[in-house]
Amino acid sequence: MIRPLRAIVFASLIVPAIGIIFFGPRPQQDLPPGRVVVEYWEKWSGSDEQKIRPIIEEFNNTVGKEKNIYVQYLSTSEVDRKTLVAIAAGVPPDIAGMWDNTLSQYAALD
Repeated sequence: MIRPLRAIVFASLIVPAIGIIFFGPRPQQDLPPGRVVVEYWEKWSGSDEQKIRPIIEEFNNTVGKEKNIYVQYLSTSEVDRKTLVAIAAGVPPDIAGMWDNTLSQYAALD
């Protein structure tokens, strides 16, 4: 009785995983070849995010293009927690916008 249950549980986990791999989210933008990509995570959303996005696009199309730099911007909630997790995993963003009251936590972790 246990084996059929184990097979059902395994199938219920593996089928969605395969679906995500083949049909899951894809990057929304193609990164320009030959440019240094700078990952920038920021806490802003709504109107703040609508104000910063054109600034980043202008940078990418002017100074960034001239200097071969491309800023890949990500607006995310709980940026402080997600950045800590990314640091622990060894894949942090290059730049992360933080609230000033969270900086001491990062300093304490060196």
